[in-house]
Amino acid sequence: MPYWKTQFDQQGFTVIPDVLSPFLELALQLANELIFRHRLNDHAVQEAGLSIASVHPDRNPDINAEAWLMEPFILGDLIAMDARFACIFSNPLLWKYAADLLECPVDEVRFHFANITRKPAGIVPAINWHRDANNKYIAPADHRMIRLLIPLQNMSETNGGTALLPGSHLHKETTDLSHAVYPRVMAADVLAIHAEVLHGGSPNRSKDRERCDGVTVWTSVI
Repeated sequence: MPYWKTQFDQQGFTVIPDVLSPFLELALQLANELIFRHRLNDHAVQEAGLSIASVHPDRNPDINAEAWLMEPFILGDLIAMDARFACIFSNPLLWKYAADLLECPVDEVRFHFANITRKPAGIVPAINWHRDANNKYIAPADHRMIRLLIPLQNMSETNGGTALLPGSHLHKETTDLSHAVYPRVMAADVLAIHAEVLHGGSPNRSKDRERCDGVTVWTSVI
């Protein structure tokens, strides 16, 4: 069994290196084009996403929301917004790893949707601690679904990366976040996240100009 599958089973998440590097340049290009479309008041892009200004102020303290009405936080329904995203998500290697993690044949894996979560330096809001499982809009509670997070820039604690509580998918009563970790995930790696792992993130107040755009792909087994 590969180390990343063992880690996923034990900790509820794992980093698989260099999965989408041949598509990184295209992904960055398409992400930037959607960002500019949002800023230019493209209603289709805005309707499928969420601006930084629309996030509850408790999650983004000391930020003037009115100054960021046109700055996207989440860009949703990526393939509907630009069909070229399908070229990225159809990479067979991505689905091989998804099938291995879901313990099913590749032809039983289903793509559900993908979105981009942006974490611009200095203004990004916090992500509340939560489990994806049984969240009433996409993830079931029976372990058939996983989240594949693919950063387009290197991701760590210093620039708004995702924090996870190891083993919390096995111990659902766990709420002690003192052992949470911020895995360092390089651009084009895949951070696979079990649907029942507690995860979240603090506001990004770094001065690093580097964004942390993360493409999230939801997949499940039929």
